[in-house]
Amino acid sequence: MNYSLPREISQDEIKTFEKDGVVCLRGILDEDWVNRMRSAVDRVINAPTESAQDFAMVGRYDQYMYLYDEDFRDLALLSPLGTAAGKLMRATRVNLLWDFVLVKEPGSSQTTFWHQDYGFNPADGWQLTSTWAPLDVVTIESGAVEYIRGSHRWGRRFEPLCPGTALEDLGDASDGGEAIPDIEAERDRYEIIHFDTQPGDCVIHHFMTVHGAPANSSVRRRRALCHRFAGNDATYAIRRNRFSIRPPVEPALPHGARFAVSHDLFPIVWPRP
Repeated sequence: MNYSLPREISQDEIKTFEKDGVVCLRGILDEDWVNRMRSAVDRVINAPTESAQDFAMVGRYDQYMYLYDEDFRDLALLSPLGTAAGKLMRATRVNLLWDFVLVKEPGSSQTTFWHQDYGFNPADGWQLTSTWAPLDVVTIESGAVEYIRGSHRWGRRFEPLCPGTALEDLGDASDGGEAIPDIEAERDRYEIIHFDTQPGDCVIHHFMTVHGAPANSSVRRRRALCHRFAGNDATYAIRRNRFSIRPPVEPALPHGARFAVSHDLFPIVWPRP
């Protein structure tokens, strides 16, 4: 398994990430990682961890596996994913926020609703990224994630809302964001892109980039490993919105605190201790 990046992240890739809010890095994880994590994903999907949630609108789902599972912990802490995120963010330090796995089985009708990651995550700041690493060949037919190019620069923050929930339903639980527009009804207004990917590729996007994914209408599985990473300008955020992701244990950090160099829940992944 490769513990270091197989190549340097180019300046063009960094500039693409900064301009578009998303970039696809090819061949970041080698075949050994892919094979190891295919077995690990199937294991946790068949026997979910204690942090698994009912998130059926996006596919079969589990989270915080690095806290309970050695394979996922090694991937989060030792693989090149955190390094790649740090390079793209031009960060000097990267902490892991959490990990999760998404599986869309062949013929699944489940779609992933359009959203930003920002409000769903326990962090504020600009150096915040999401990595999406497929373990199968993924095309738009099998549910490739779609991104609105440049949407991270809109200067708009959308409230984390699951389908069927209106902004007024939140009451005092709102974190102050606005309701996201109906992207699907007006697709022609936006520059929507996606990437056809191979196992070992990694798509990395900014927390503010608007994205969603179609159903898997193919005969292939769509297994993806996802991580949320925070750079050195990020701070811990306590969200009021009930749809935001809560850590499974109390991190003992006040709202607005910098992420520590050493923290059991939010470990540093780059540079490695």
